[in-house]
Amino acid sequence: MPKELFKAGLVINTSRQYHEEVPGDAHGWDIDINEMTKQPFEANIRAIHTSCLQLSFMYYHNAIMVDGGYPEGAVTFSCIETNGLIHEKNRIYSINDIIILNDNKPFDLIVSEPCYIYTLAIEKEILEREFESFFKRPFSQVYKEEDIFLGPQQNEAYYSLFKEEMNRLRERYEENGPREVYAALETEILRKLFSYFLFRPKEVNYLPRYIRDGRVLLKQHINATYMISDLVNDLHVSKRTIQHGFKHYLGFTPKEYQQYIRLNGIRKSILNVKDPNITLSEIAANYNYFHLGHFSAEYKKFFGESPSKTLRKVQHS
Repeated sequence: MPKELFKAGLVINTSRQYHEEVPGDAHGWDIDINEMTKQPFEANIRAIHTSCLQLSFMYYHNAIMVDGGYPEGAVTFSCIETNGLIHEKNRIYSINDIIILNDNKPFDLIVSEPCYIYTLAIEKEILEREFESFFKRPFSQVYKEEDIFLGPQQNEAYYSLFKEEMNRLRERYEENGPREVYAALETEILRKLFSYFLFRPKEVNYLPRYIRDGRVLLKQHINATYMISDLVNDLHVSKRTIQHGFKHYLGFTPKEYQQYIRLNGIRKSILNVKDPNITLSEIAANYNYFHLGHFSAEYKKFFGESPSKTLRKVQHS
């Protein structure tokens, strides 16, 4: 018996100016968003749900790093339209690849430029049944042995169909029919989307080891005095290699990456302040910013508001 994962009939159609607002619109997901650019953040979010299916379309106007958990009991298929670099759990993807979440492990997505993300989340029992019925092969075998992707000429047609099905599902739910009607509609939507899927032998291309380890080290030392020279020493590679590698594979220099995750960490700390007596200077110092004026200028340039304004919002709420 399929599990009910979502609030049937829920429609989301909104825009957000602050990244911390987005998780509240990601129904069923447990996500954390980091801004990875100094441009003002904006996200447009659309989603429609049956009790067992979610179709979502998100446009991030900036580079992002998103991690967390996807709906429990679901399998998700995401296509990303961007001019930037795409990585999930340190695996390199192209814009034609479909990113599948199916292992119940947290995901870790980086996109280095503005992006459109089209995601199908479907209850696993339904997915396995309909996948095998359509392709005559079990999903578990395909997932283990093959990659799923869209043909170079199919992307736009797939994206158009995806939006059409979102609109159609919304119209049908306004009719307020019985569950059986929407079970049939779920099957119909899946089969239409499946018709665009292509397969090839699985070939996993990961980021180089020093990039993966570098990301871990920078996160581990987010609160410490940790210089790029320390990164060079710990990774046993040259500064030139690290500089080029981060920019080539992630789209950011190691210094930019470090600054971005620190500033995002500070904002999260401010938004989660429990002690009414804590100062911005104390919070900033925890992330190795000791000059309040310099920190405030960087923060405002990054988030579009001063850290004191962020703190006031928390205090007033």
